[in-house]
Amino acid sequence: MSVVADGPQESFFVSGGTIPPGSPSYIERAADRELLEALLGSEYAYVLNSRQMGKSSLAVRTIQKLQDAGVATGFVDLTRLGSTNVTAEQWYSGLLMEIGRSLGLRSEAAMYIRDQKELGPSARILGFLQDVVLTKTQSAVVLLIDEIDVTRSLPFATGELFAGIRQLHNGRASSPEMKRLTVCLMGSALPGSLIEDVRTTPFNVGRRIELRDFTLEEAMPLAAGLGEKGVERLKEVMDWTNGHPYLTQALCADYAKEPGDVSKLVAKRYLGQHAVQTDSNLADVGNRLLGQGDPTVTDQIRADTLTLFLRMLKSGVPDDETNEPAARIKMSGVARVSDGRLEMRNAIYRHVFSRTWVRENMPAQEVRRQRQAFWRGVARSTLGTAAVGLALIGFALTVKMNLNRVEARARALQNQNGRLQQQLDDYRLENVTLRQSLARSRRRIEWLQGQLTRQKPPSTPENR
Repeated sequence: MSVVADGPQESFFVSGGTIPPGSPSYIERAADRELLEALLGSEYAYVLNSRQMGKSSLAVRTIQKLQDAGVATGFVDLTRLGSTNVTAEQWYSGLLMEIGRSLGLRSEAAMYIRDQKELGPSARILGFLQDVVLTKTQSAVVLLIDEIDVTRSLPFATGELFAGIRQLHNGRASSPEMKRLTVCLMGSALPGSLIEDVRTTPFNVGRRIELRDFTLEEAMPLAAGLGEKGVERLKEVMDWTNGHPYLTQALCADYAKEPGDVSKLVAKRYLGQHAVQTDSNLADVGNRLLGQGDPTVTDQIRADTLTLFLRMLKSGVPDDETNEPAARIKMSGVARVSDGRLEMRNAIYRHVFSRTWVRENMPAQEVRRQRQAFWRGVARSTLGTAAVGLALIGFALTVKMNLNRVEARARALQNQNGRLQQQLDDYRLENVTLRQSLARSRRRIEWLQGQLTRQKPPSTPENR
């Protein structure tokens, strides 16, 4: 039973890196039991998930339990071997030496490399495991290889490494001794991105172990580090993280360091303007979504990924690992699988990787392409109505043309009417002017007649 401290304890939590064995903040999940069960049962296994899901911590804890059960275990982190400026010979020799060192057979590994120069790099590793490891070790042997996705960035093909692991498994059919050797692969990649040939892949002969986010019940041990109201605070944390291993540990550690309103802590650390660049988890998720640093990711691939991501934001999308954009979204860590569909993983990611973020990161030419595609879609949709649609379009065009002709005729008549009206106004004005002139003439005549009447002489006999 966990003891609840009087106040929050920052040292209780591990917010980044591998959680050491015995740490009270380690959360055991179904994957812990499934992986241990598989390896104790001599089943090949693989754990392929997005980053910061607790794979390395799971490996350390599983190794401890295997060793307690009397199993010889070896652990190799491929990042120790380098990925640039290294030849295939150097890389495979380094891998063999790391396997030997982790199993306490370092000098034997060095000797095997020296004595078996005629073998190819991959063949030497297989030979060492069969001829040396199984000979020197009487117990069951489990070899865990972590950060397997490093092989994708090497300057040479590594398909033969995975094919060789498949050969080790196939060898069990003819050599019972090979059943003592079990291999577990761990990393942040999907099987199809590591080896394409389904005939030689080791990923269809082993058990896939899914690392999922914490449930509230699983995460309850963390409440012991959050003080007197630890359960209440843990629920507030889970409302934001939805059980994401790294975010849950980190936010709990933040609260232990600065007790207060959990939502304000989230806003301060994760929702600021530059949080997606400064927080390691948010930066990694964003970079993986956009394919930053991967020379094989073109603007078209990036645009396709973001377009599908927008659909996922709205209503989720199918979890299809053969679909490159869907696979990229899944391995970025921004989504979780629910009933066979990818959906937004938690409230923090929904706030950070919003539609605004997508618009800011969508390649410019894709914005233009999507607009063109929209109008092409409108055209296809219209044509898709077949005869009825075409008839309606034809009718609409006919009506439009007739309407245009009527409007043009109306405008012409209106213009003509305007000219006639102007002429009529001119005639009326001219008529008024003539009437005024005629009236003046009449008045002049009447005046002249009056003058003539006054000047006429009186009648006399002579005049008569």
